[in-house]
Amino acid sequence: MGIPLNLLEGSQLIENPQLHFLFAKLYREFLLSDNYSEVSVGVLLLQICETLSNVKEINTQKNPKWIDGLKELLHYDTATLSLDYLSNELKVHPVHISRVASKYLSMGLGEYIRQHKIKKAIPLLLDPSNSLTEITYQVGFSDQSHFNRVFKSYFDMGPSSYRKSIKKFR
Repeated sequence: MGIPLNLLEGSQLIENPQLHFLFAKLYREFLLSDNYSEVSVGVLLLQICETLSNVKEINTQKNPKWIDGLKELLHYDTATLSLDYLSNELKVHPVHISRVASKYLSMGLGEYIRQHKIKKAIPLLLDPSNSLTEITYQVGFSDQSHFNRVFKSYFDMGPSSYRKSIKKFR
């Protein structure tokens, strides 16, 4: 298809990890291009539109000041993210964070963190010089089996299978 890897790296600018996964699945469907791809692409485009409309609704609400700080920590902080850590950094009570964050992230805090970790793993999987163990720790999972389970829950295949399926078309 001639799509350069640096274009995929630019997709890291998509903050919402759910959108990022949908675009990654769309990219994979374009590579597969089998009998079911047309239907899959249509469904994925509808899911992208729905997710975008939900993001727009959330963005029109007035965010508390600490939400931007929370997103910054979730996207760029490499520390072990815990509710206590986030609370200390943001100077917001942990119960308030856990109760209110899902309203502004369009999903629960734990789900958002897991999705963001998988989002960071996708471009790393495309580079064959990265071992799955290295990727596991680089994106913040404590062990490879947990990484494999979480990845499989989003892509219906493990990271190794995902890597092989993309590699087959490159």
